[in-house]
Amino acid sequence: PRFHGQGHALAMMRGVCAQLEQAGALRLELMVEADNPRGIAFYRKAGFEQEGIQRKAYKRASESHYIDELLMVKFAGT
Repeated sequence: PRFHGQGHALAMMRGVCAQLEQAGALRLELMVEADNPRGIAFYRKAGFEQEGIQRKAYKRASESHYIDELLMVKFAGT
């Protein structure tokens, strides 16, 4: 917790994306839970944008309802 909000995770994410792009990746994809606003905001800050929704993707064991997942994508050079 003492490192939260200092940009370490964002720097790591940007570094990984840069390495993948240097290796020839044109499109980077990830999935994030639709009820995770902090995660969504983090990935947007890293340059990802929402491309789609996988509705009712799974059900957590501790909950009675299903969770949507968002497909997020970042294209090389963006």
